[in-house]
Amino acid sequence: MKKELWLFIGWFTLGASYGNIGGFCASLDVEGSNAYVGAGQILLAIDVSDTAAPSLTDSIYLPGLIEDVLVDGTNLYAACGDAGLHRVDVSSPGSMELLDTFDSPGHAYGLALNGSALYLADGVAGLQVLDAVSLSLTDSFFTNGPAMDVVADGSSIYLLDHFNGVMALDASLNETGSYGMIAFGNRMVSDGTTLYVADCEGKITQLDRITMTLITSELAGIPSLTVAVSGSDVFVARGDAGVQVLGGAVLATPGRASGLAVDDGKLYVADGFGGLSIFDAFSKSPLGSFSAVARSRATAVAGGMVYMASGNEGVKIFDLADFSLLSSVTCSNALDVAVTDGLLLVADAFTGLETFDLTSPVAPAHLNTYTSASPAIVRCVGAAGSSAYIATAYNVHKLDISNPASPVWVDSYTSSDYVFDLDVSGTNLLLSTAGGLEVLSEDLLPVAETAVASQIHSVSADDETVLAGWSLIDLSDPLTPVVSSNFPPLVRALQLTLSGGTIYASADDGGTAIVPMPVIMNDSDGDGLDDSLEQLIIDFDPEDEFVDLDSVHPDDDFDGDGLSNLHEQLAGTSPVDPGSVFAICGLVEEGTGHAISWYSSADHSYTVHKSTNLVEGFHVLQADIPATAPINVFVDPDSGNCAMYMITINP
Repeated sequence: MKKELWLFIGWFTLGASYGNIGGFCASLDVEGSNAYVGAGQILLAIDVSDTAAPSLTDSIYLPGLIEDVLVDGTNLYAACGDAGLHRVDVSSPGSMELLDTFDSPGHAYGLALNGSALYLADGVAGLQVLDAVSLSLTDSFFTNGPAMDVVADGSSIYLLDHFNGVMALDASLNETGSYGMIAFGNRMVSDGTTLYVADCEGKITQLDRITMTLITSELAGIPSLTVAVSGSDVFVARGDAGVQVLGGAVLATPGRASGLAVDDGKLYVADGFGGLSIFDAFSKSPLGSFSAVARSRATAVAGGMVYMASGNEGVKIFDLADFSLLSSVTCSNALDVAVTDGLLLVADAFTGLETFDLTSPVAPAHLNTYTSASPAIVRCVGAAGSSAYIATAYNVHKLDISNPASPVWVDSYTSSDYVFDLDVSGTNLLLSTAGGLEVLSEDLLPVAETAVASQIHSVSADDETVLAGWSLIDLSDPLTPVVSSNFPPLVRALQLTLSGGTIYASADDGGTAIVPMPVIMNDSDGDGLDDSLEQLIIDFDPEDEFVDLDSVHPDDDFDGDGLSNLHEQLAGTSPVDPGSVFAICGLVEEGTGHAISWYSSADHSYTVHKSTNLVEGFHVLQADIPATAPINVFVDPDSGNCAMYMITINP
């Protein structure tokens, strides 16, 4: 998805997750019995040991649309566009963990690994060369056009420039050859002797790697998004047209074929909103698929299920227990959903308000299409009891749905600002608008305007808890609503839904992150620091410059112990005591292993990571260890001849 189409709410501060539902599948890699699929901003680990019935084993939310995935042993590298490069621990596919991030200067597109060197095709920033373990930059190479993909093998590196073809480089990044007769190159692979380049003109160009001369150029058809090779077969991902076998058959897929991988005689296809499709690479016959992904415009949660507005894909219904896709509801362009009293209401951009009977929650039955008198499209919907509310640009309409097969218009309200979203809280209707949050009575009479006076794209109410953007609103007195807490920014998203203390962040092509609501703080100045922590700093020395909340900053290190004020808060340590730190304080032999000690804080939990070879990185040794403040001790009974340990705080 083009980033200019996003409504920016914030960046996700990777924390605890209850799970995720993948978005547009564009990239993948396969290691053993696991396929790792870049599904929007969500990395899916899918068990493909039974290709007829692939199953989800884990997912992790990454800050950026995943353009490329590369797996090497226990490490997975994800190129995430403008969000840079991320390294993920996949030593246990059921508990993936983000380890490191490299904030690349360009747009991270393509990856290649050669020994300890990781190569990143970084768009307009050219080629970045990184240490594969530390993700530290070791070298770089400038390209005239955007660097789209890279192949590394031995002492040779091949770099695809979107406008200027392919360049061959040696290990010192000196250019040794080039082929410039490729326009708008997308992706590139190698079979060891030949380079295969897919371009926007629908051609697959084959180059001799040694001489950098043309072998052949064949028209596969527009678009040609990427290419994979298996023996004498060349597979080309052609979006809605499926997968073209060069010079042969077309393999039909249910979605938009965008990424390819070949492993152990099988062809794996990242198939857009079709999920993951698997074929026999020899017979070209379909083997199985995983389809539990969706475009996420908005969500509603009811009865252990997530109802997801998925644009022209209609409404997708997922089981919250295992995130499996239960069924789909056909709509023209679903933008928002609401559930009330056995009804599913859908704001459809083309048809208006669609009403469905949820007697069978996984098979909603269509009851009615209500077309608004307003010429503007219905963008959002909310409901409570026998009343439904829809918004069309600046106008909000109340409908009587006591007879859901025939909704009746009751009243209308016109806001002075554009209405992005709405929801119902008790007897109040909440509007998120270009001018802030408006509170109306159930009869559409203005009640109050909250202290959130800036543009808000999303509002969601869970009983009396209201989330407006990333501000928590106290509506106990609707006449004087106040901001009770500001959360640190979380994610770029189109809409947020709050249900049962959980936030469902809908990010269109990016998928849906399902995360617990952050711990509520008293944070009057909205800087992410609890007021009580800031007051400790203010009171510590009445003569210093820290005199009020605005003078205390999260990135400062007041006590000079190496932890910022924000990190002190996260660790549970004191911001005014340099002796109060989060650090390993002991490592002693115990039998055939070692005992690791660290300073801990009450009400926290920790994870111990271990490495016996830093080139291969760390893996999780023991997770979710509760604090035994002030010191925790963990015994590794078999540390071997060489072991390194790392302790992390669980969110």
